[in-house]
Order: sequence, then structure tokens, then C-alpha cells
Amino acid sequence: VFTLVGCAGAAPEEEAPATDESSQEEATAVNEDPIRVVVFGGIGAEGILANNATTSVTAAKASVAAVNDAGGILGREVVIEVIDDTADPTVAVTRLRELMASDERPQVVMNSGPSTVADAMLPILTEEGVLSFNIGPTPTSGDPSVSPYNFDLSASVPDYLGSFVDEVGNRGYQNVAILHGSSAYGELFGAQSEAKLVEAGFTV
Repeated sequence: VFTLVGCAGAAPEEEAPATDESSQEEATAVNEDPIRVVVFGGIGAEGILANNATTSVTAAKASVAAVNDAGGILGREVVIEVIDDTADPTVAVTRLRELMASDERPQVVMNSGPSTVADAMLPILTEEGVLSFNIGPTPTSGDPSVSPYNFDLSASVPDYLGSFVDEVGNRGYQNVAILHGSSAYGELFGAQSEAKLVEAGFTV
């Protein structure tokens, strides 16, 4: 049995990395900051847009209250701010840019619709890397290669169409007329509805 014993000078002790106490305190303070959620909604709009926005805002406030009652998110309180964009994309974009340039940037932005507002806001939210939730789907809002931080809360057009086509067939209809809005979602719904119905053998 051969035993090799290597002798060499003791290796210099590695110095522990310098600790910047102020940086640690700052990081701790940041982690204890509230999580800011901003909800955009056309509360001041007319008709169904205002109703949808009011429902969304009420649901968001209730959710935040429930989360905070359960201790928040990793111990951090969630605060919510509501912005009335009157369902106007120009107003929504202006207020969003103001938020992004402020000292109190939100961690989460929720859009209560319509899809024209989502269409205008999503490129900014993507550029800023802000998590977003949206009830007004657009042609690209559900595409992670285009809107990687967004999650659509409403069902997609194909989800709706599958049920519609089945129901129309079950009722024995052969001719179908499509009425749709001129918003991003309306145009998308119109185009995909026609293609899906024609493919299924209906006259549109």
C-alpha cells in the first residue's frame, strides 16, 4: 500500500465577501413594501361598459381584501388603486404612462375592458415587464410570444365558438348571420366565427 502525502503551504483563507448592511436593509425594506395593483375600468362610460367595469372593480377589491385577511402575499400587504379610463384607450394609455414614470409603479395591472383599451395598453405593459390581467381579449393578448406577461381572464374566441357551433347544429339551423362590434375583440370574433361556421357547413 502506498500512501502519498502532499505537503504544501497553507492556502490563504478566503475572505468573506464584504457585506453592505445598508444594501441588506434596503432590500428588506423593498420586500416589505406593499404590492401595488392598479385596476383600469370604464366606470364613467355608458351602458354595458360601465356595468362590466363596476363588476370587475368590485371583484378585484373583494379579492384584495381576502388576500390581505389571509396575511397578504409572502407577508406583504396588497393595495389596490382604481383608475376610471372611461373606456377610452387614449385616457388609459395616458394614465398608464404616468404610472410607469412615477415612483409608485404597480406590480400588477388589470384591465376591465373593452378590448380597444387592452389593445392600446398591452404593448406598454409588455415593454415595462408588468404582470397584467385582461378581460377584453385581443388578437395577440393570449400569445405569449407577443404578450408574455399577460393573462386573459375571459374565454378566447375559439372557446366560445366551439359551443356556438354545436348549439346551432343541434337546433337544426342552416343559415347564420353574424353581428359583431368594431373593437379588437369584435373584429376577431367576426372573422373567426365566419371561418368556423363555414367550415362546419353553415351558410353565413
